[in-house]
Amino acid sequence: MLRRLEKKDVNIIYKQLNALSKQDKEFFHPYTFDKKTILGLLVKKHDCYFVFEDKDKIVGHSFLRTFGKYEIPTFGEVVWQEYRDMGFGFKILQQTLDRAKDIGFVSVKLKVYKNNVKAFSLYKKVGFKEIGEEDNQIWMEKGLNRQS
Repeated sequence: MLRRLEKKDVNIIYKQLNALSKQDKEFFHPYTFDKKTILGLLVKKHDCYFVFEDKDKIVGHSFLRTFGKYEIPTFGEVVWQEYRDMGFGFKILQQTLDRAKDIGFVSVKLKVYKNNVKAFSLYKKVGFKEIGEEDNQIWMEKGLNRQS
């Protein structure tokens, strides 16, 4: 189940983000999070941060970021290492896209590293289309049909 990030989640998110492998940190968030930064996510006016729980354990985290100025949010997600290859990446993606629709967004963008083959494949599978490249990353976008 996807839900909004809450203050009670800060220690878990801090621990998990800082325990990511070097490559995972590159793929998801290349800079270090401290607890103050994570607490700051709770009050971001234009951005949405979520955690995904399975059996009362947080197995991953996602976001929709507009940086306070863009109409189309940027999506990102991470599944903790011990919960990978169990379908959680797909569930987090689908439920975050559902939230984006509920908020009223008409599309979502993301950047994926070219060598992040699993993520790229997942995004293509759910309908993201390539819209550009930047360094070793591919920009992708998916329209959100409010009727589906």
